[in-house]
Amino acid sequence: MAEKWTKPQMSALAKAWSEHRCLYEVKSPMYHNRNLRKATLQKVREAVNIERPNVSIEICKSKFHSMRNSYNNERKKVTESSKSGAGAGDVSTPNQEIGCAA
Repeated sequence: MAEKWTKPQMSALAKAWSEHRCLYEVKSPMYHNRNLRKATLQKVREAVNIERPNVSIEICKSKFHSMRNSYNNERKKVTESSKSGAGAGDVSTPNQEIGCAA
């Protein structure tokens, strides 16, 4: 079984990913450049490798997408629970730390 990611490792991944707009800004021409994205993913892997040795590009991509999906699911729960008519006690709170801010 794979080793669980720690908060510093997830923070390093999120920080490295956010520094490279070509990985997430779909409307950018750089987003559609496969060679640039591949080189950038290598840089992300190298940055994460400091916190989590022997990590691959595929593992970084998979973990980032998992973190993004978890964040979106938690955000959706909070948004839906705070719609008009919801009392203060009815508003959902995230059940896990999201964002991994260091």
